[in-house]
Amino acid sequence: MKNATVLNNSQAKALIVKFASKPVLRKELVEKCIADYAASGGLTNEELADKTSGAPLNIVKCRLGDAIEQLLQNNTLEQNSDKKLSCRDPEADIDIDRDEIIENCIFEILNETEVAKKSMLGMIIERTRAALNVTTDVIKSDAGRILSGLVKNNQIVISNNKYAKVKPPETPDEKNRRLLDEISDEALVDHSVAMLKQWYEKIGFTEVVGLNTDGPNDGGIDGRLTAVDPLGFKETVILQVKNYHNPKKQVPECEVREFCGVLTAESEATKGLFVTSRKYHNNSVKFAKKYKQKYLVLIDGEKWLELAKQCEYVIE
Repeated sequence: MKNATVLNNSQAKALIVKFASKPVLRKELVEKCIADYAASGGLTNEELADKTSGAPLNIVKCRLGDAIEQLLQNNTLEQNSDKKLSCRDPEADIDIDRDEIIENCIFEILNETEVAKKSMLGMIIERTRAALNVTTDVIKSDAGRILSGLVKNNQIVISNNKYAKVKPPETPDEKNRRLLDEISDEALVDHSVAMLKQWYEKIGFTEVVGLNTDGPNDGGIDGRLTAVDPLGFKETVILQVKNYHNPKKQVPECEVREFCGVLTAESEATKGLFVTSRKYHNNSVKFAKKYKQKYLVLIDGEKWLELAKQCEYVIE
C-alpha cells in the first residue's frame, strides 16, 4: 500500500465543501471527492481498483462519510427534501480548519462549566481570536452557526438560558444513589427486602424468600428473609429498616439496642440486619460490634449501595 495514512479529516471536509457548492446526492459527492483526491496523487490506479476491506479506497470512503456527518451536524452542509446535500451558503467563507478550532473550543469551555448564552460568543472569540487571525464578526458568525448545529444534533444542550454538555445516561449505580436519597419509608423496606433477596441468591443461597412485614403491629420486624446456604443450612434473617429524610440524622444507639432485644426474642432468627439509607451514630456502631460475629450487622446507605452493585439490583 502506497499510503500508510490516507485523507485526513480536514482534507476530507475541504473536498466535500468544494463539490457541494450545488446540491448533489451523497453517492455522487463521494465519487467526485475520490476522483479529485486520486487525480491529485492521493490514490493510485491500483488502489482505486482494490475494493477489499481495509484497502486505501475503503479508508477514503469512510473518512468522507464521517466528514459528511460532521458537516451536517455543524450546519455547514444541509440535506434537502430530495436527499441532496449542499453547502448551507455557497457564497459563505467556510473555513474547515476554523470550524474545527471553534467547535473544539466550545467543547473545551463546556467541559469546564456551563455558560450563559449571552456569554458564550464572547468566550469563544477571546479564546480563538489569536489562533484564527480573522475579525471578531467572522468568528461570531461561525460560532453562532456551529452552536446552532451542535444544539440541533443534541451534542450540547440549552437549559435555563445556559449552554451545557449533554449528560451521559445515568448508570445503575448513579440511579440507585439518587433514588435511595429520595425514597419513601415504605419503598425502602420493599427495596431492601428485594435487594437482599437478590444478593443472597447471587452468593449461592437457594430457596430464598423475602417478605415485607412492615406495619403498625410488626413488633419491630420490617422484613424477613429465609434461605438455604450451599451446605444446606437454613437461615432466617430479620430486618429492621429506618429511613431518615434529614441527611444529617443518624440512627441512635437506643434504636439498635431495641432491635437487638427483638432479635434475641426471635427464637427462629439466625441473623439480624439493621438497615438505614443514612448513617449510624458512632455509639450505635460500637454497640453492634459486640454482636457482629454472632448475628447482628448494620447496613448503612453506602453499604446498601455496595450490596446492590454486587448483585446488580437497580431501584425502579
